[in-house]
Amino acid sequence: MTIAHRRAPGRCPRLRLVLLSALLIGGALPGCVPVATHADRVALPLFDAHTHLNGDMTAETLIEWMDRAGVRKMALMPRHYSDDGRATDEQAAAYAAKYPDRFVAFIGGQRGDLWNSRAWTTDSHFLSQAEAKLRTGRYGGLGEFILHHYGYNRLVPTTHQHISGDIELPADSPLMFEIADLAARFDVPVVLHAEAESQTAAQMRRLLERSPRTRIVWAHNCGRGPAAQVAAFLRAHPNLMCDLGQMAVPLVNPYGYGTGWPAGRSRHISIVQYRGGDVASDMRDLFEAFPDRFTIGTDTAHPFQYPRYGDVIEGFRVLLSKLQPETARRIGSDNAERLFGTRDPRTKHGVRPGLATSG
Repeated sequence: MTIAHRRAPGRCPRLRLVLLSALLIGGALPGCVPVATHADRVALPLFDAHTHLNGDMTAETLIEWMDRAGVRKMALMPRHYSDDGRATDEQAAAYAAKYPDRFVAFIGGQRGDLWNSRAWTTDSHFLSQAEAKLRTGRYGGLGEFILHHYGYNRLVPTTHQHISGDIELPADSPLMFEIADLAARFDVPVVLHAEAESQTAAQMRRLLERSPRTRIVWAHNCGRGPAAQVAAFLRAHPNLMCDLGQMAVPLVNPYGYGTGWPAGRSRHISIVQYRGGDVASDMRDLFEAFPDRFTIGTDTAHPFQYPRYGDVIEGFRVLLSKLQPETARRIGSDNAERLFGTRDPRTKHGVRPGLATSG
């Protein structure tokens, strides 16, 4: 199949601005990367299924960033941390109630009471609080729960820099099992951050085997594992979805999980999209083999990142341009519609939530 391309508006900024950007950030001068017509903002309004809410961000500001980038809907995962987070679940629910066609509210998993490893082996107030909130019908998911994470606190001045931010909690803990059971009872997905190194991958396998009716979203391309490992997980567990949170690489001044950060700390990290826009061939084959099992997400976790929001979305449009149009539409929008039980009113696509059947 021949894929048609056109240069999206704004794709090739004026040379003076490009040169200034290159000088300021010390990066290479970017080329003009075409976006396929099936992946541009006219043909494909996107669903950002993995991003975060901070306390000082208004709904209207978020919508402004979304509209600039051609994003139709966003999943809001509150960051309760006392750094630059300070969001609440109620804030996310209020935004989703005011703008139901733009936001899906989560009960946030990034909270101080879950930072301590003892919380994952003993009774937690989180469960009773989360159940009460789910009973209101105002929330569409749980997470993101940070289980195995490489910290970047000392690189970001708005976080708590006296700690590294590294986290290593078991994915098969008693609390995680109970969270999975709670999600299954209320038919909402659970989003987990767990780098797919061997021990963590084994824990994730036990969680998935124990919780076959829970829709589990394993963030960052299933823990940034190699394509063969991700495919094996998807074949074995029809309740598993992978989000591509921040796995697209911005064309200008690349940053984020998709670049392979942190270099040298782990051998398991696999690249989805190279700098310059090309998609790794094994990952492209993975997406085509399991077109119903992936969603996109910017993973915009801090307020200072929002000026780069459109850059990350552009990276995703370039990534989706490398896929067949039907695959791009599913990954860019439809799978998230199915996951959250929402619908794009302009199309026939978007169905009730259920377990995946592809692959």
